[in-house]
Amino acid sequence: MLQRCINLDWFEVFCNEIETQPKDAKFFASQGWEVKEREYGTPQYKEMFTLYDNGYPFIEIRRNPYSLKEMGGIFEPTACHLRLSNFACYSISPIDDLRKFILAYEYKLKAISRVDICLDFNYFDKGDDPQKIIQKYMKGELSKINQCNVSAH
Repeated sequence: MLQRCINLDWFEVFCNEIETQPKDAKFFASQGWEVKEREYGTPQYKEMFTLYDNGYPFIEIRRNPYSLKEMGGIFEPTACHLRLSNFACYSISPIDDLRKFILAYEYKLKAISRVDICLDFNYFDKGDDPQKIIQKYMKGELSKINQCNVSAH
């Protein structure tokens, strides 16, 4: 029975591609990766795709920025974000897997841009039942301080 489990829930880094060739979806497909490309990008990037390893999502890549420094924007043309998929975050060594990927494909790591940590548990220390708290929250019987509207994500 699960007591407590602390896990990495989201891990994302900001990188630059080394300019030998664009590391787009076609590049990774040519390297043998299963690639699922999204038809649209993000507000910051024109391209977004996910690389799959043995049928499971591994890394989401966002690249080809809209806001280029040379045009008064904030990004170099080679800027990109690499995010471990949630599934990959629960592997034995997710950070090492990402590090190996960055080295293998010659990205230049600039910064960690987001890390989420989660704590999974069955009961609170004082015996409260998380399921009952969630039910009360969804009914609007409980709310976060200064947040009267319920919003589940």
